[in-house]
Amino acid sequence: GDLFIVEHIAKHSAVVSNAADAQDGSANDSTGGARALPAKETAAAMQRSADPGVMVALFLPPDLAHALTIPGGESAAELHVTLAYLGRRSEVGIVGLSRVRAALDGLRVQRAQDPIEGVIGGVGRFSASKTSDGKDVVYASVDVPGLTDLRRAIVDLINNSGADGVQVSAEHDFTPHITLAY
Repeated sequence: GDLFIVEHIAKHSAVVSNAADAQDGSANDSTGGARALPAKETAAAMQRSADPGVMVALFLPPDLAHALTIPGGESAAELHVTLAYLGRRSEVGIVGLSRVRAALDGLRVQRAQDPIEGVIGGVGRFSASKTSDGKDVVYASVDVPGLTDLRRAIVDLINNSGADGVQVSAEHDFTPHITLAY
């Protein structure tokens, strides 16, 4: 997959943009249409859409993403492996995003020359939590040699990027996975 910095609006409805789009704050709706949410969730989703989260992620090749979709789950365009969650756009800021992007540029070039490959290892479930908007998460586990090292390099680059206050979230340890459904 490709390495992107993206703005992530909601755990169950992602807005994905490539690194160039993220630079100007724009994003492309990849959900293929609106989903009806209960009133309580609608208010929370509206708040998130006004201030999306920012993450560094690997997106799947389209053919693999389509093969992994499940009825009622995330769309193929939304399937990714999150490598680093940075927080809300308002917390990261434009200057922070620019510094993070600059810190990751060298890594992008290196990754293009030395791609990583792996396998989908099975299906699992994370119990509902605050970070999943109170929903259980059905996921595909991934086994990718070198992925943990890549993530560690990304975290180190971001945490040492000089972007004031921009740190990779440490709320959860790294469990490489592809969220299939909430």
